[in-house]
Amino acid sequence: MSRDQELELQIDLRRSLRAWRYYRDEKEDSYNLLKIYSTDMDQALRLLIELYDEEKAENPQASTEDTLHAEEKVSVEEVSESSDKGEELAEPMEEFPSWMKKLYRDIAIKTHPDKLMYTSGSQGTIEQAEDETTQRFIDAKTFYQEKNTAALLDMAVDLDLGLNRFEVSETRGVIDYITANTYQLRQEIMLAQGSTLWMWGRADGNKLIMMDALGVHAQSVGIRGFTKQTLEDVIDKFLDISK
Repeated sequence: MSRDQELELQIDLRRSLRAWRYYRDEKEDSYNLLKIYSTDMDQALRLLIELYDEEKAENPQASTEDTLHAEEKVSVEEVSESSDKGEELAEPMEEFPSWMKKLYRDIAIKTHPDKLMYTSGSQGTIEQAEDETTQRFIDAKTFYQEKNTAALLDMAVDLDLGLNRFEVSETRGVIDYITANTYQLRQEIMLAQGSTLWMWGRADGNKLIMMDALGVHAQSVGIRGFTKQTLEDVIDKFLDISK
């Protein structure tokens, strides 16, 4: 392989890692927004339950199957938890390539808590350094078990281990792994941004979109039997409270 080809591979490696970092941050931002949207949706769901119960109290002839039971109300509390969970989308890889083992070994050696045994400084500074190093050591182990090469490489860069550690013959395989990690992130982002919570949060006060999102989401947690008018009343009340 010529020098120019080697340089091209190194550029591709850095570009693939930059792309992974971009989608990693995009996923984190998307999930943080879902937490906010989930809180608002919980409030709207409670309003829906309250209004529904009031209507049924005024109309005792309602059928049993249309009644909101206590166990269905409990599921409203679980919405925020369910929205935080990502999905495993990448196919598991059969075995670890040698370069991944070496990468993990070097990171583990550099982040092992015993490294700080003889660190000098104030007690608070030492304890903080120990906590940070221990967390990195734990994270590195998790990334290795998940075959998350991109996260391991990102950590290696932070630890000044560098990206020029790989043989030319290994670099293409590294890029392929990072590309797979990036694809998984993109799929998780698509799932997050295609959810009813996302639709609700991005509605920007559009009542029809909010009604559709609330209706679908309510049914997904076991709340049924409400009318379109009930949904509209709930959205009006929610928007009024949110002013």
